[in-house]
Amino acid sequence: MTTSLSVSAALAGVALTGLLAAGCGGSTGADPQATASSASPSAAPPGSASPSPSNSPSSPSESASAPLDGGEDEDGGDGGEQPAGELTVEVSPNGENSGASTAWTLTCDPAAGDHPSPQAACDALAAAAPDVFAPVSGDSMCTMIHGGPQTATITGTWNGTEVDASFNRQNGCEIDRWDRLAPVLAP
Repeated sequence: MTTSLSVSAALAGVALTGLLAAGCGGSTGADPQATASSASPSAAPPGSASPSPSNSPSSPSESASAPLDGGEDEDGGDGGEQPAGELTVEVSPNGENSGASTAWTLTCDPAAGDHPSPQAACDALAAAAPDVFAPVSGDSMCTMIHGGPQTATITGTWNGTEVDASFNRQNGCEIDRWDRLAPVLAP
């Protein structure tokens, strides 16, 4: 009976450790998709697949959107591209209701604005995952570590998409989001 309880306790400990590691972003390093496709005997060798053309009407070719005469585009502009981002960054080092906050403007491509380090901030945004502005999912398992009272908001546009994102350091997931954009939020 004692041996049975010891084995059960050991198994429960291993299971709990696995759950905690998964909740903290731990990974076994194995990609289930890659493992499944590489284990398949009918999988084609890498690089042997031919690319499929995209004839989707929702993705026009570059030439379809460029002015044909090299002159002005539809809105009277010179056909130049819009900046990758036009953002307002507001950071409160002591929390939302502290009254002390700093706001900067940031334009990317080219990097400009009154942000203290516009190029580093733009580089961090360009390197970040596309979902960097998305809030932490409600079903995420996050470590309950308090990283500080700091809060921030980023509003504006990034790559043609409206942005209205809030950041804080209230748990491990939020700290990770903050740290991915540290050059933007804490230059």
